[in-house]
Amino acid sequence: MALGAPPFSIDPLLATDATGMRFVSLTHQSLVKIGTDLKAAPDLAHKWTVLGDSYTFYIKKDTKFSDGSAIECTDLIRSIKSYKDPKCPFNRAFTPIVKESCSEDKDNNLILSLKLKEASAKFLLSDLPVLKIISKSQKGSGAFVLVDKKPTQYTLEPNTHSIKKLNYKLVFYFLKDDFSRFLKTYKGEIDIAPNSIPFEKVNSFKDTKFKILERPSLSTSYLLINFKNKDLSRLATRKLIYSDIDIPDLVTNRFDNHVTLAKSLLSPEHPYFSKELHSKNHKTAINTKAQSSPGIIRLKTSNSRQSIETGKIIAQKLRDKGMPIQVQSFEWGTFYRDIKMGQYDMALMKWVGVIDPDQYNVAFHSDEFPPGRNRGYYKNLKLDRILDEARVELDLRKRQKFYNMVQNTVFEDLAIIPLWHENQIHVVHPRVKNYKVNPMGDFTSLEALRITEEKL
Repeated sequence: MALGAPPFSIDPLLATDATGMRFVSLTHQSLVKIGTDLKAAPDLAHKWTVLGDSYTFYIKKDTKFSDGSAIECTDLIRSIKSYKDPKCPFNRAFTPIVKESCSEDKDNNLILSLKLKEASAKFLLSDLPVLKIISKSQKGSGAFVLVDKKPTQYTLEPNTHSIKKLNYKLVFYFLKDDFSRFLKTYKGEIDIAPNSIPFEKVNSFKDTKFKILERPSLSTSYLLINFKNKDLSRLATRKLIYSDIDIPDLVTNRFDNHVTLAKSLLSPEHPYFSKELHSKNHKTAINTKAQSSPGIIRLKTSNSRQSIETGKIIAQKLRDKGMPIQVQSFEWGTFYRDIKMGQYDMALMKWVGVIDPDQYNVAFHSDEFPPGRNRGYYKNLKLDRILDEARVELDLRKRQKFYNMVQNTVFEDLAIIPLWHENQIHVVHPRVKNYKVNPMGDFTSLEALRITEEKL
């Protein structure tokens, strides 16, 4: 596998970046996971029941962690309490759990019962897949075990105690240079390049034996705004930025239509996407001369070539309109650390795998200021109230109405500058069989591969 950067963290309690969360899902199991149909699917729990605010999960008692120790009730309860700890960035999702208990039944199951403060339409699908069950010694029960960790390479081997009897290991190479990833893949040194080949190089594989798997994604690229910057905190400035970037031009000419215009964290194919957004834009008549000129704005990007080039293009478009922009690019770890610490003005970012509209709660509710994931420090008390009501609404029609209001409010206020939804493009060596692109863009299909001797 070829990736552009290593995960920021592979600690299940701290991994908030997309790559880190994908790695964790290979080594640890959740009670449930998100299936390819975007519905809750069995993971550690083989079945469950939901009755109002009460959830019951059934886990086979003979299930083991990767060190061979059996999963016990104490592991289940301790894991839940760890995620409820205020120091955990996911804690707000699990503090609604008011009681957790565990017992055994005559059918050799561990029975885990959770009671929430109130019924939730999104708890099962949006929250629980994040919660990993961890042993006292920090082991997981996933299909793989991390056996070697270097700055430029991670190696995972099959978990011999997993019910999935796999016979291949996974080696992830972290190649910062886009051309290096392309060249190593083209020469057959890489088997799978998931979303790591530059758009302009994808066509090079069309007349080869490589498989090019392309499908729409549930990811959204955007400019994160730091509302602590007094210039960017003004809506008029944000509207100018949105208008002057000319995003439709970038979609067509920069990305050759491998992306679609974004106005929401949700893609237009998402059932909760607000149809009202189609007609909305921010090409409003703003008297720029009447606005005070902003100071120099720092636009931070990661150091991948595509991110740097996109950042430079955006900056030049804004400079051409008289807005002073300085592009700063850093290796992924430094870049992500700066974002989490609020050390930026604008940042080129991506929300990956947006399944439930509650993602808006995570990204924009003022209760999610760092260490939570509202890293722009955006605060809108009206939006907070709508989000609070949406979180507990069980009627699907009313829930849709709430999230339409949420999407429209965030877009009208330009809490972020939405850019585009990228297609997923995975380039796969012909010797790899059964590889499929999951809608979430995660590593699920790495647990069901067949490796052959086929050559290029």
